Amino acid sequence: MDWIQWYACIVCMFSKRSGTEEDQIIKRTDIYKKWKLPHVIRRHKGGTRVVAYTQLQVPHKIKHLIWRAANEAIPTLYNLWRRRVVQSVSCPACNSVCEDTIHALWGCHALKSIWEADELTKKLLKYKFSNFADLLDMIFKTQSSMDSDLLAVIFWMIWEKRNNDRMKGCWYSHQEIRSRALQLLHEFSVAKSPQQHHLPPAPARRARWLPPISPRYKVNYDGAIFKDLGAAGLGVIIRDSEGCVIGALAERIPLPISVATVEALACRRAIQFAKDLSIYEATFEGDAEIVTNALRAGTSNHPEFGLVINDSLALASGFRFCNFAHVKRLGNLVAHFLARKAKSGNVLQVWIESIPDDIAPIVSCDIL
Repeated sequence: MDWIQWYACIVCMFSKRSGTEEDQIIKRTDIYKKWKLPHVIRRHKGGTRVVAYTQLQVPHKIKHLIWRAANEAIPTLYNLWRRRVVQSVSCPACNSVCEDTIHALWGCHALKSIWEADELTKKLLKYKFSNFADLLDMIFKTQSSMDSDLLAVIFWMIWEKRNNDRMKGCWYSHQEIRSRALQLLHEFSVAKSPQQHHLPPAPARRARWLPPISPRYKVNYDGAIFKDLGAAGLGVIIRDSEGCVIGALAERIPLPISVATVEALACRRAIQFAKDLSIYEATFEGDAEIVTNALRAGTSNHPEFGLVINDSLALASGFRFCNFAHVKRLGNLVAHFLARKAKSGNVLQVWIESIPDDIAPIVSCDIL
């Protein structure tokens, strides 16, 4: 049995919509014949060589342009005409042919000097490419013998020059594009090279104790935990601007509920020890950042050591000058070893203008 088929529809059945679309196609075909415009063939999404685009060793803006050009997504006069933005599609460079993507980036007579400068691209001029995607397919297939990175940069510079000429005029000619593209590609490869480091990486600075500014003092504190004894140790040392020891302390206390609480108690003991020695201008330095931040905040609601912080701030309010600083463990070694020393001996050990013999070398190293 014979069937009447409507070729303008995929399912071969007539509908009002398919009839309207066919009428528009017929009208546009007349315009194509009048202007000799190219018929753009819609490619399948998987037809473009996405992997080849991503492997180009060029800046991302150039990759983006190449991808858009392959998908007929750059604003050539032909693409603008199809969207009813412009009335004329005549190429502004040669004033004779429709400016579509393949013409703007490859086939224009003004670009002939660029492609004839290289033997491989000169051979490609013999082929007639219906669209830019076909040209890219040929370039990527012959990638072993053709510099696809250089061609991508040249395409980008051609498009940039075309836009600059339309807007404000470009200060370089078509004959200079190839040499400029080589220079841009070289600069990009040099910038990406991992061997290019203008400055060697700066070595990590070793944390160390720094003396205060005279006439102020620096008070270092630290805590230690002795789980076998169910106790903790507090260590405090006070030094002047020359690094001389004013006083030192090692005290053993019952084990608090957390390490941070031990550090907070060590700070409070350091403030009290400074007041006992009539020192009212001092910087209190410890290696527990959480405690230092709480002291700098001016108050604390922490459930474990908040009350200890508030007690320390209340004691410090009587000082003429008082601030709190954080230092790494290597800059707080003397206070650390004093806290460890609290494990043995009396519950409270105090040294005025002196230091235990086993800790004296560490104090000397801080001064050097």
